[in-house]
Amino acid sequence: MKKTFNLRIPVIGFIISGVFLLSAMDALVAQQTLVQGDDLYAESKGPFMSPAAARAQLDIEIVPIKYELAGLVEGTTAHKNLTAKYVYFNTIQNMLIEGKSVSRAIVDALRVVGADNYGISHQLLLTYKNEVIGILKV
Repeated sequence: MKKTFNLRIPVIGFIISGVFLLSAMDALVAQQTLVQGDDLYAESKGPFMSPAAARAQLDIEIVPIKYELAGLVEGTTAHKNLTAKYVYFNTIQNMLIEGKSVSRAIVDALRVVGADNYGISHQLLLTYKNEVIGILKV
């Protein structure tokens, strides 16, 4: 029993690391295919998955963010940046629940996160936007 428990920890860590690596690659692909120019608040063209499917996908994406946040020291730049990403993804979910379209929720949630005092750069906001578009596009 003790051996099984000891083996689970490295396996879980390996899986979580793989998820982060894959999500980073998705973000890079999204940056290449997305917003022409640098208009942060431009609504992206679809096609996007349905709002229900987008909410389910965001649920999947949020889990590793929560785990990573738990391992960061509060107040650090990394913690602040990841908290902003977590809030952004959650705000998109809430807007989808309210009935907004996926493309509209992506932009409106970005305005919420950008207006909060996370102090994150325009470029990082654009990166998060492109990442979520890459995740939610069909």
